[in-house]
Amino acid sequence: MLNLFPKSCSACLGALFVASLLMMTPQAARAGSCASAKSYVSGVANSVTRTVANTGVGSRAREARFTRIFHSSMDIRRLGKFALGRYARKIPASQNGTYLKLLEQLVIKVFFGRLKNYRGEKYKIFETARGCRAKGGRGSEFVVSGQIVSASGRPMVQVDWWLVSGGRRVFDIAVEGVWLAQQQRSAFNAVLSKSGGDFNALFTNLRGRIGRGR
Repeated sequence: MLNLFPKSCSACLGALFVASLLMMTPQAARAGSCASAKSYVSGVANSVTRTVANTGVGSRAREARFTRIFHSSMDIRRLGKFALGRYARKIPASQNGTYLKLLEQLVIKVFFGRLKNYRGEKYKIFETARGCRAKGGRGSEFVVSGQIVSASGRPMVQVDWWLVSGGRRVFDIAVEGVWLAQQQRSAFNAVLSKSGGDFNALFTNLRGRIGRGR
């Protein structure tokens, strides 16, 4: 039988196949990653939604459960560095642990406080391209968007999740368009600027805000 693809042509076909993979559009190459990012957010967001909506337990118990979810999903070090802005390189190593602990407590209080009034049934990611988009060109950061909906399907509040580390950790969260880390960055830098870069002044401010729950 006549061999239509001699060895030399077979090698050419292999090269063409590899080239076709390299020429895939960025959108096609990221499709699997966006699917993974949406799957991750769906799990975390619905755990959060169920925790907030569980009126069968007290507020402290719900917040404790919320804290455990936060610990397992949030990149607090990256968030902390971002929130300090230009002061990130100026914080003494001896104070960094105190800062991260206070930051974590504050973020939990603020995020839990924003969501506790939205006792929805579940978190539903938008089905269109709006549901997930890549951040930057490295394919390691994604923003996943959706809404907490009621048992009847009525949209209650939009929540966006900014994922890093290939879509495996949460860096920032937005409730109705207000990004938590970016909001804290403005507040922290205002305190540090006014105090001449005194981190003890920032810690005092954070403890007061934690006490007030906002």
